[in-house]
Amino acid sequence: PVPYLCTPLNERWGTISPDGRWMAYFSDESGKWELYVQSFPTPGSKYQVSTNGAGLNLPSWWVRDGRELIYVAEDGVTLVAADVQTKPAFKAGTPRKLLKLPAGCLWADITRDGRRVLVTVPGGQASALTITLEMDWAAAMRKP
Repeated sequence: PVPYLCTPLNERWGTISPDGRWMAYFSDESGKWELYVQSFPTPGSKYQVSTNGAGLNLPSWWVRDGRELIYVAEDGVTLVAADVQTKPAFKAGTPRKLLKLPAGCLWADITRDGRRVLVTVPGGQASALTITLEMDWAAAMRKP
């Protein structure tokens, strides 16, 4: 094993693109946490994906065969998505808000197609076990 990045900055939550050519990660190099993408396995060209900060409570996710990156905004509760192009060169679109995570969210994961989000939240001692699956949330977000 060899270090991928070895800088005096803080980098976290590295995730490799489905084609294995890019690494998405969070860094505080701008003075606040942002999401960046850099070539992989050898660091090279670097691109900033987030525009208004990023939250560190969850990783980022590559979805739709690597054509979209989803991450949590700086507020720690809003999921944000940016369309990305990985071939022939990397290019990121303008991030857009997707949805707010429920209060107390402990963890989330997104299906590879980006259509479903699974979220864990703490349960109260007297609460019944429930699972809420939000389907077709992307279509609901397009409605006025």
